[in-house]
Amino acid sequence: MTKRAMAGLVLALGLITSGASAQEYLTVEPMQPEEDPALTVVEVTADIGVIGRTTTGIGEPLTDYGYDREPGLGTGLELRLLFGDNRYLRTGIALHGVYQSGAYFGAGGRAFRMGLAEASFAARTLLPCMSNQERQFYASAWLGVSAGRMAAGTGRGEMGPDANERRIAAVALDHSVAGFVLGASIDVHFSAFTLGLRADLRQLYGVDTVAERTMAPSAMLRLGFKFDRAAGY
Repeated sequence: MTKRAMAGLVLALGLITSGASAQEYLTVEPMQPEEDPALTVVEVTADIGVIGRTTTGIGEPLTDYGYDREPGLGTGLELRLLFGDNRYLRTGIALHGVYQSGAYFGAGGRAFRMGLAEASFAARTLLPCMSNQERQFYASAWLGVSAGRMAAGTGRGEMGPDANERRIAAVALDHSVAGFVLGASIDVHFSAFTLGLRADLRQLYGVDTVAERTMAPSAMLRLGFKFDRAAGY
């Protein structure tokens, strides 16, 4: 076999081999993206912090005993249910209960014992620049309705010459309230646990009472646990 024939045979074999490799490469199926899981979230938290209360319409002589203004310690309990297939933004509902009784849970007297139930539309977003596999930071906001009962007491401090007026007020100023709540929180999640800070602003209107309107802002610490089908970052 001449050198020219040998060279032609080698070239032909090379073309056949490269063509087979190309055909094999072209028949490889592309990878399919993984489907996102259903990102349903359940959060249960307990709250403790400070609740401010300013009530209008009370009038003299009861304004010195906390009926018009009485910030104090408060507690809360919340259940959040979030839904959606977006890993970074989910929406749902938040059910929240709040309790306050005077400045120090009734110690030293109280003007009002306040219990509220709230239902809100809530949204939560992941903060990816602050999060990793071990911990995730979230920002949440909500808007909803707030309603409950305000049971009057005899006010703060010792009973004096106006004790009779204070006893009457403890009965006459009992009333129901209804209004709206707007709030936000920043939370960090570690495994199944959640820790955060929340702030709420409430505008409440009295029902069949001289206590026309109550503003009740609050700042509270949140501590609880969560179930997240998309756990991890």
